[in-house]
Amino acid sequence: MPFKPRLQIVTHPRWTVPVPTVENRWDLLYSDYPEVYHEFESVVGTREKQVHEIFDLKEKVVLDAGSGTGKSSLPVSRIAKEVIGIDIERPMAAVAKRALKEEGADNVEFLLGDARSMPLQDGSVDVVMGITLAIYPPEGWRAFAREATRVVKNGGLIVVKAIPPGWYGGELDKVIADVNELGVVDAMFSKEFGFRHKDFYATSNYGTVEKMLRTYGFIFGKKAIDYIIDHRKTSIRWKHRYHYKIVKKPTG
Repeated sequence: MPFKPRLQIVTHPRWTVPVPTVENRWDLLYSDYPEVYHEFESVVGTREKQVHEIFDLKEKVVLDAGSGTGKSSLPVSRIAKEVIGIDIERPMAAVAKRALKEEGADNVEFLLGDARSMPLQDGSVDVVMGITLAIYPPEGWRAFAREATRVVKNGGLIVVKAIPPGWYGGELDKVIADVNELGVVDAMFSKEFGFRHKDFYATSNYGTVEKMLRTYGFIFGKKAIDYIIDHRKTSIRWKHRYHYKIVKKPTG
């Protein structure tokens, strides 16, 4: 992996090769390192529940807000009628389009767009989903909630997969950082937006320390890298939260 500007380089006495990291800079990850994000998202999670295993998406028109590199859109496309993925980052969308070409699905379209201002007509989709959708600052979630409600049909579903408070970086939350924004966003969905939620646990198996450093360590920074090396970590346990709501719109 070539070292690009703004990367931090972490050295460790028990590891012979310096490890690059964006040190929790998700904006930098999305814009400059979409391939790393794609590899991170491709790690198999044991017992992980996918959105289409929890909610009925069969023969639905689905909008995937913040579709990223396509890891959420393409599996859904196998059962949905149509999937429209939107992402604000052009490099992420480029990776998604390459993945789409390899998949050969003809019912998926990837567009550049903002989840806070969706390029779709009112009531045009059956489902709006945001799978680990990143919006910052947290106040931007209010715009997402309004837009998702606007574009979904009456009786349609909005579902957002998020990381609940205390699980930033999975089981290494306390090692990495205290991310207060997770609690703010969680409260918005439950108290302000009126969403319900379902929680699931999963374990991501990276297979080797090298792969975990290349993906997880690259994203989460020096504290995570030191912990991975010191404990020879090759897997991470996660807690995932699905916020969901059936939209009822006024008629007449």
